[in-house]
Amino acid sequence: VDGAIRLALSWTALESTLPVVYELAARHGVLVLDAQAGHVAFPREDLTRGALQMEDGTHIVSPTPEVLESALRSLDGQNSFAILARESMSYMQTASHDDGTFALEYQEGSLDEHFETAACSLDDVIRAFQSYARDDDAWRTAFPWVRMEL
Repeated sequence: VDGAIRLALSWTALESTLPVVYELAARHGVLVLDAQAGHVAFPREDLTRGALQMEDGTHIVSPTPEVLESALRSLDGQNSFAILARESMSYMQTASHDDGTFALEYQEGSLDEHFETAACSLDDVIRAFQSYARDDDAWRTAFPWVRMEL
């Protein structure tokens, strides 16, 4: 294929390398094909940061806002939680409740910096995850966060 770059990444280097690949692809306006996952992405410079992990094993590095929404809308009794991690100790997470509301929490760097908000709607969770992934601060002021004792 003309104008293509093919990279083989080991699983151990994937989490640290793939965001760099996506950033370079966004900067140069090229597609990224993850042949292993069968996923094609056209990264943009407003690409989200982090990796989404779901209870069902779904793992998506640098999910777009649309992918985040679709994944979060798939939460149900068999696939009840999602974590968007920037680093091992910095993440936002949600879990569905039986009454249709969702828990929403975030942590920044250590267990001492773990916060929660009141149960919220799925639409609120989606907006929070998208804001967190974009690295803007809208999610911080959209909810009354309370420090959790862990």
